[in-house]
Amino acid sequence: MIESLLNFKNEKKYFFGVLFVCALLFTKCAAPTDEGKPNVLLICIDDLRPELNSFGASYIFSPNIDRLAENGVSFLQHFVNAPSCGPSRYTLLTGQYGPANNNALFLRASKIKQGVRIDPSMPEWFRMHGYTTVSVGKVSHYPGGRGGDDWNDSMIIEIPQAWDKHLMPVAEWKHPRG
Repeated sequence: MIESLLNFKNEKKYFFGVLFVCALLFTKCAAPTDEGKPNVLLICIDDLRPELNSFGASYIFSPNIDRLAENGVSFLQHFVNAPSCGPSRYTLLTGQYGPANNNALFLRASKIKQGVRIDPSMPEWFRMHGYTTVSVGKVSHYPGGRGGDDWNDSMIIEIPQAWDKHLMPVAEWKHPRG
């Protein structure tokens, strides 16, 4: 008798567990979004150049990123004032030419701190307009957008008011050399 009651309880738990999982499968789990506001994903990759099939490199097999590029916007002509990481990122993130060195974004941040009116960067603009902005990896020149000797000083911000969150998917950098 006790054994059949235990089996019934286990069957009941199993049944409700399956019912719960099925309900999750048929329920939209994402938070509601503003239908008029598109999702924006900007992928910046160091030193890749346009070495993807979607950019004409037919010897590269990249079906997922190609499909993403096919349904989105690809930047095919990005010009900068110096062939270096800092100026290139400065131009991409601000839409303007800046100093030809790798601390260009910190120089901009310094001007903001001094009260100089500066147009918002792209991530700042999105954030001001209700978007959540997340920097994953090394989007600006320094990983995590922080300065200091070991690139970990939260008081020295590369792009003020730009990011809601910084993510470093591999690990925190111990110092600027990795």
